Amino acid sequence: MKYIQELGISFAGFLQSFHPQLDHTMRFFALSVKPEFFFILIFPILYWSLSNRIFGRLYVLSAFDIAVGSILKVLLAQPRPWWISDLIPIDAVTSLYSSPSGYTSFAIVFWGYLANKIDKTWFSTFAVCIIAMSSIAKVYEASALPDHVLLGVIQGALLLTLFIRYEDRFFHWIRQENFYRFTTILILFTSFLYLLNYLSFLIHDTYHIPEEWIMYKMVYSERMPFGAAMIGISLVYGSLLGNKMKSDNALPDSSDLPRIHRFVLSSLGMMCITLIFFVLRPPLSELFDNRLYAWMINSIALVLMSWCILFRIPQLYYRLISTN
Repeated sequence: MKYIQELGISFAGFLQSFHPQLDHTMRFFALSVKPEFFFILIFPILYWSLSNRIFGRLYVLSAFDIAVGSILKVLLAQPRPWWISDLIPIDAVTSLYSSPSGYTSFAIVFWGYLANKIDKTWFSTFAVCIIAMSSIAKVYEASALPDHVLLGVIQGALLLTLFIRYEDRFFHWIRQENFYRFTTILILFTSFLYLLNYLSFLIHDTYHIPEEWIMYKMVYSERMPFGAAMIGISLVYGSLLGNKMKSDNALPDSSDLPRIHRFVLSSLGMMCITLIFFVLRPPLSELFDNRLYAWMINSIALVLMSWCILFRIPQLYYRLISTN
């Protein structure tokens, strides 16, 4: 393992020999697959303005990918390159381990799913380039090593393959299932994911973590209420509930709307998401000096946000334009 790390650090060092000339280019490619940016801005706009069906499903897959990857990061406990070398931490804002690479797995599921649906050679080539360049960018920024990227590829490819194979069957079950039975199963499923997240931290507590890593604060109990796994699981719950309610209420696909309506829907929707996520959530979560309360508030805000994106905001807008 140490030999693989040394090879990876050498490769990252070679990439950083072009620092700072490539900083802006690599930051662009890193941002092109930044999950937070996608869930807050890109996904809602694509869902409201292009296709409910495609991006509603992709929302679920991407959220689940984040949850799984965050749990695996804690279990594998692999250090970021700049913790164990003299590499420059160009992107040093993170506070968690780096394997499997979350950016890479997200790039695989997002661009890979779209490439499968669009099924055009030019787009598939474009998707492969984005995946490759964003992965190289994270190594350049000393956020991940090549083996971390490889595990991210494996995670993303496995989830994407399984999802594409079973998505029609899965969403058919969602449409047909009784609502109360569905919500019961959904609560049990996401509770199981939370349990896995909690167990990963318990297992991690048995590791002998080098003291020199502790200063980077990569894993503390704060990760439970504020970590990426909590975000992913909450988004999984809200997105699955939104998909179910969308099908139960037979909402039309956004692609059926005139272009001006899609623009207005996206504008009003972003105002609602900004209100929920950026205006209401932060002060509410800071009201309590208790991690359990903070976890509950953040989880509720994320569930509400994804449920609104996939169901409530389109429903209200469709009602508004149908009465005029």
